[in-house]
Amino acid sequence: MLKICLSTDVNESVEGLHGCDRNAICDNTVGSYNCTCRPGLIGDGRNSCISTSKKTAFPSLGYSCEKIRNASSHLKDGIALKNNGSLLKAYCDMTTEGGGWLLVSSVVVGNLSSLRYSYREISNCPNKSLLLTVDAMKELRTHSSFTQLRFHCSKNKGRTFHLTTAANSSGEAVVQYFSGQTDANPKACGSFVRMKDDNSKLAAYYNQWGNKEWGYFRSGKSRYRIVAFVPWKYMWNLYGSSRWECDDYSFSDAEYFGLSASDF
Repeated sequence: MLKICLSTDVNESVEGLHGCDRNAICDNTVGSYNCTCRPGLIGDGRNSCISTSKKTAFPSLGYSCEKIRNASSHLKDGIALKNNGSLLKAYCDMTTEGGGWLLVSSVVVGNLSSLRYSYREISNCPNKSLLLTVDAMKELRTHSSFTQLRFHCSKNKGRTFHLTTAANSSGEAVVQYFSGQTDANPKACGSFVRMKDDNSKLAAYYNQWGNKEWGYFRSGKSRYRIVAFVPWKYMWNLYGSSRWECDDYSFSDAEYFGLSASDF
């Protein structure tokens, strides 16, 4: 991508008066100059020139995965971001549902997960199994202007639960709840969008969620444990090591798919 920068009629490329990125080439024109990213880099040439390789550094964590995706549609998954001058590695999913998703928690059956109390622990995703606490999510939102959340779980012998929060006030209420900015359980209706691969009954029967709301009224700051549930039937539940439920329920006569490697 090329961006034309206005200037006076001098040879900026020779005199060093251009405003091109340090990884760009400045080409003088009559009355102006052009900034072109060097081969192997993508960007506007002036504000940024970023690599198409798997890991790339960007100016600040405020440069969200979404903004990075908007800067170039050719970037691969897995990008390193900078925060206040110190490198913070973070995983950006640039392929799922249009890309631009920052991975903040990841758990897999057979890989012990642990709670993390600082947002900086996202540098360990997706190499480690971890869950950010509500306080860590709250801290993250002060540094990164994310506006949506995406929830995904699946079982090999079961179904896939895959939603994003809606880009409206109802969806924002969900973001605030799981980011610890409010303790009010958000209403389910109109707050999410089902992704193409979602075939869950939990999403289909959202009007039967407990109190027709996200979360669980007793969850407190452990709200990431129970994202949503239809009483006695379908749950997203990460409680302990035995009750990992994804669109199923492990008690009573309810449908339960068990656990197998790579679930969740």
